[in-house]
Amino acid sequence: MDPRSLTPEELEQRRAAMMGIVGLWRDRTDLPDTETYIRNLRDDNRQERFEAQWRREENSSPEVEP
Repeated sequence: MDPRSLTPEELEQRRAAMMGIVGLWRDRTDLPDTETYIRNLRDDNRQERFEAQWRREENSSPEVEP
């Protein structure tokens, strides 16, 4: 959606919705602080593990002859 195509009322509704999200999880005690959380995401190698698993599965599957 291109914000330039919205009416002023629609833009205000969109802004209000986005501002409503700010601080949504502020008081959550089960989550680490933002900096720790982001650093953990950056250190996560899940994507590399999934790619390696996919390659192993792709290479181990029997070829189907036409």
